[in-house]
Amino acid sequence: MPIVALNLTPGLLGTAETNLFAAIPVGHEYDLPVIRFVNNDPLNSHQLRIWNKVGAGAGTNADIESMLSIQPQSTYEHGPLALPAGRVISVAADEAGFISCRPTGWDIT
Repeated sequence: MPIVALNLTPGLLGTAETNLFAAIPVGHEYDLPVIRFVNNDPLNSHQLRIWNKVGAGAGTNADIESMLSIQPQSTYEHGPLALPAGRVISVAADEAGFISCRPTGWDIT
């Protein structure tokens, strides 16, 4: 069973729900040991919402976290996650441009 490291680019979150990671190919499973979220704002806490759902539709299925707060210049590490084919992780922030995120993991084929 080959294991391939995922090359996922870090980015800043916006206010609209955005797919962060989609485990789409049938026959693949993905292990994400951590998704690291950093609040880069030196003064204010910011709210983060994370969905773990089946399919790519906005707001569908169960939230794995409701709104949670990240303190100024602090990090929140979410995981570990084992995602079978068809699962999608999406995220949104209360204000655009302050929370950066970086998922890390492997494609287990």
